[in-house]
Amino acid sequence: MSGSGHGSGPRFRGLRALAGESPGSLLALQSGSVLRVDPHTGARTLLTSSSHGRGPRFTGPRSIAVEPAGSALVGCHLVFCAAIFCTPEFAWELVRVDAVTGDRSLLSGGGIRGHKRGSGPSVESSAFLVVDPAGGVLAVSAEGQIVRVDPSSGDRTLVWDGSPPLSFPGGVAMEATGSLVITSNGAVVRFNPSTGATTILTDASHGAGPFLQLPGVIAVEPPGTLIVADHSVLTGAESVLRVDPVSGDRTYVAR
Repeated sequence: MSGSGHGSGPRFRGLRALAGESPGSLLALQSGSVLRVDPHTGARTLLTSSSHGRGPRFTGPRSIAVEPAGSALVGCHLVFCAAIFCTPEFAWELVRVDAVTGDRSLLSGGGIRGHKRGSGPSVESSAFLVVDPAGGVLAVSAEGQIVRVDPSSGDRTLVWDGSPPLSFPGGVAMEATGSLVITSNGAVVRFNPSTGATTILTDASHGAGPFLQLPGVIAVEPPGTLIVADHSVLTGAESVLRVDPVSGDRTYVAR
């Protein structure tokens, strides 16, 4: 099958999220599959889907991350009914994908298929996954709740309850120190997963430069500076800003 103009392989259909692998390739999460993408040629190969690899299918996939050993993790938000006439119920599950075979296994959560794994609080709605070098996986919900998942047992531990200043995050990234930087409510907040401490890195009262309005995607550059995509409430314009990780000062990269 031809691609969409650059690179060969399966077409992108319903692209949800991207994650980088250590060899330099990219994993592209779609509605029911994961593609491996060569960032230089654009060539795409199928890693896993309902017809490729064994194990539970993806239902409502939202996020993807890569473990140090190379396996991919996919966070899914499930909506289901336990009876014919009922109020819809919600469940979250974390699926591990073998990087070679594409086989899928339930790591944590579940419920829609009658299978559950791991104890502890569920995740309200998985929006972001981050692999914690201190141990485990951090699932950050759309409400700002942060849950650590044990990579062996699948047990879940609440490390942040979703209260301000982390309410309704727009983007999450991890610094070299292991701290998370999270965009939320016109600010970038630094969160220490080990201590639970939160500090506002930059907002209208912290750091100089153009204000953040509706910050979303965030990334960490090799020197440690932050790149933030922002949306203007008044004009709808999009811009990209660089944030100093110490002072919180903000400068435009593109607008």
